[in-house]
Amino acid sequence: MSHAALAVTTILPSLLFLRCFYARDHYASPPRGLWATFVLGMTLFVPILVAAPFVREWLSGIESPLLRQLAESFWLAAFPEELLKWLILAGFSVRLGTLRGPLDGILYGAAASLGFATVENALYVAAGGPTTAFLRAFTAVPCHAMLGVLMGYAAGRAVIAKGRFPWAAWWGGALVVPVAMHTIYDFPLFTLGGIFEGTIVLEGDSLALVAVLVAGFLVNLVGGLAAAFALANRARERVSLALDTRGSTGAPRDDTERSREFAPPRRGAPLMALGGILLAGAGGWLLVSLIDFLASPGSAGAELAAPAIVILLVGGAALAYGLRFSAGVLRSRRGKSPWREDFLA
Repeated sequence: MSHAALAVTTILPSLLFLRCFYARDHYASPPRGLWATFVLGMTLFVPILVAAPFVREWLSGIESPLLRQLAESFWLAAFPEELLKWLILAGFSVRLGTLRGPLDGILYGAAASLGFATVENALYVAAGGPTTAFLRAFTAVPCHAMLGVLMGYAAGRAVIAKGRFPWAAWWGGALVVPVAMHTIYDFPLFTLGGIFEGTIVLEGDSLALVAVLVAGFLVNLVGGLAAAFALANRARERVSLALDTRGSTGAPRDDTERSREFAPPRRGAPLMALGGILLAGAGGWLLVSLIDFLASPGSAGAELAAPAIVILLVGGAALAYGLRFSAGVLRSRRGKSPWREDFLA
């Protein structure tokens, strides 16, 4: 494959995903701020590459290969990458005045994530060639897009909360949920890579472990993508309804009609519930895996305390948030707990 073709396969997936989400926002701001967010996302690799050797040295004392892979998934990839994207949204896009709600948040979150994914993709493809470009187009790039959408949606909800109590919860969720899902995405890949390279020697029923890792990877990726697209569709429909202040008869809509119209769309609700359930399952899987690692011989040690506690919190947050999210969607579809309209405030 020529260098030009390789460059196209490296950049094109990110641009296609960004175009997909931009097309959903019929009321998007001028693209100048969007491209600035995209370029800022591309610069995130610099501090991550600078910090990586120090983090690897800090984690080198972990004796358990599997727990070391789990800690590296969090400290080398998930936490620093998502934290820096979060800072771009909070420190740049919001202050720019173009991130005004969930739909804008989805677009700007995707832009920051896909900007980073473009540079990451280029580095991996330069080392791995066309096969790597093909595989990452269907795994890593969609994962970054999905994480950006989830982060941006929560950031948009934080913006419209306007200092009320949910403000801190939404900003916290904008960081915790992507970090948890990114950790669950990377850990199976890091572990399988170690198995194939021979740095991790399997004992006992190795086939079962590989199957669990692959299943966790697929559950996290597919469930997250389903939730991301469902939230994007929901945010678009809610903005359309918010701008349409009158009903079909021309009279102002009453509270009953508005409550019914702002319920989650019937087509999107199952996907949203499925995404929440899969996120909860991935968080539970992470917790069970961590407990199993800590219970294994040779895994004890003071050096494990910090990564183990953080991963425990991340897994617990993913489990709790996923269950709460799914329960809220299902209850709202039965008419027991309609979605709040605080995004209009």
